[in-house]
Amino acid sequence: ASLLCFTFFIIEVIGGILAGSLAVLSDAAHLAADLSAFVVAIAGSHIAGLPASNSHTYGLKRTESLAALFSMVSLAILSLGLAVEAIRRMWEIYYVGETTQVDGKLMSTIAFIGVIVNVILAFVLGEDHVHMVVSRPSFELLTLR
Repeated sequence: ASLLCFTFFIIEVIGGILAGSLAVLSDAAHLAADLSAFVVAIAGSHIAGLPASNSHTYGLKRTESLAALFSMVSLAILSLGLAVEAIRRMWEIYYVGETTQVDGKLMSTIAFIGVIVNVILAFVLGEDHVHMVVSRPSFELLTLR
């Protein structure tokens, strides 16, 4: 899953730049966040499973929490970068009078391939790939009126 995600991430970055599409670049940022989450979760889980030592008497169990924090911070940084680019483009339209040309055919082709890749990733990852985990008690609190 990580290899497929990384490969299509590279395709989306190159295609998004060539097409001038912020939408494709934002999906590339989404894939980057997913990919970093995969890698950080695997590394964090491995480190957290290491036994306690003289210098780490309780082990490294909190590594998983730090890995999740890193994943969220990287997503926030990517989102901030996309917001800056969107504001820059709006500035060009309103104050400079120029627009960024978007190659719709290339953008649509990459988006179509993206749908296929996302479906493949959904099958490969199964129920393990979720963006928001809501436990049953939390869900019941959310639905109380």
